[in-house]
Amino acid sequence: MSQVNGRVFRIANQAANTFELEGLDSTAYSAFATGFANEITFGINMTTATGLTASGGEFDFIDTTTIHDNVRTQIPGLAAPASYAFENIWDAADAALIALTEASDTQGQRAVRFSFANGQKLVFNGYVGATLLPVGNAQDKVTTNVTITMFGRPTLYAT
Repeated sequence: MSQVNGRVFRIANQAANTFELEGLDSTAYSAFATGFANEITFGINMTTATGLTASGGEFDFIDTTTIHDNVRTQIPGLAAPASYAFENIWDAADAALIALTEASDTQGQRAVRFSFANGQKLVFNGYVGATLLPVGNAQDKVTTNVTITMFGRPTLYAT
């Protein structure tokens, strides 16, 4: 089941030795032969973010043109990693910013959950880049930047 490697899911219909990945139809996936799953608990909420931008996720294309074609053909290949960049109000004592800086220093993956006002959620694994360096201009708020680059694909939930 390599198709779910590195992804974050909610568990459904858990039994003694089995469980389902909520909202995922894995019938076309390869069989699970060996590996592990980690239970995670989302801990610290970020409350300092004032801006969010996304980049990446574009697909490379694989040329499938044959010698018989009059026009080149292609299919989508691999997607580039997606990244989210946050502008945050700088607060050297903020628990979320401290945790993100520590994650950046250890270059470890972190599970991330975005919760939106309409109840929808986006979850994914990612690598964090954060220095907690303050930036700003005169008579303006002092901010710091955080970037999280996805490892794998995100999972979306309606609630």
